[in-house]
Amino acid sequence: MINLLPVTKVIAIISMLYAILISFILYFVYESESDVSEGISIAIKGATVLNFILLGIIYFGWRWLWKKIPILNSFLFPDLNGEWDMTIHWRWNGKGGVAQATAYIKQDFLKISMEVASEDSDSSTLLAKPQKDPESGRAILYYIYRNTPKLKDENDSSSYDGTAILKLDHNSTNLLEGNYYTDRLTTGHYKLKRKYT
Repeated sequence: MINLLPVTKVIAIISMLYAILISFILYFVYESESDVSEGISIAIKGATVLNFILLGIIYFGWRWLWKKIPILNSFLFPDLNGEWDMTIHWRWNGKGGVAQATAYIKQDFLKISMEVASEDSDSSTLLAKPQKDPESGRAILYYIYRNTPKLKDENDSSSYDGTAILKLDHNSTNLLEGNYYTDRLTTGHYKLKRKYT
């Protein structure tokens, strides 16, 4: 699984394998030693440039690439970066209600996280995993989090963990929603709408 591999090292290894392959090809193609050393030098320079291009796209240029080639949002995974208005429909201890919060999704080519701030609590990401539904291709965000109450009530003072499965709307990359549950037996539904498009 690619998530378990150190991706930057994989890219560096691919680039070096490229350089070695080109070096062997050039060694057997060129007859004089000066041509071979010049060929090896060109291959190493090419591998270095390739490595920098790949690293640049992964760390800096992927959002620009997603804007220029919008099909990547549906083909790979959409860019969910941004601030989201969040409506939380909750049930706990026989009571229910609605709360408002703000979710901050940070995503790069290799990872994604979601922090949620509300009047009564904050939550931080323990694990966030983007995935596409294998049948429909719909984007899904599996989100495991730790919620920490802001100590307004002695009965609500301990942190708890929760899990949510958020699905992107079929027609918009600015709407996410899904059900959640927590280890203190809270259940409910999240609705998120991106603030800025």
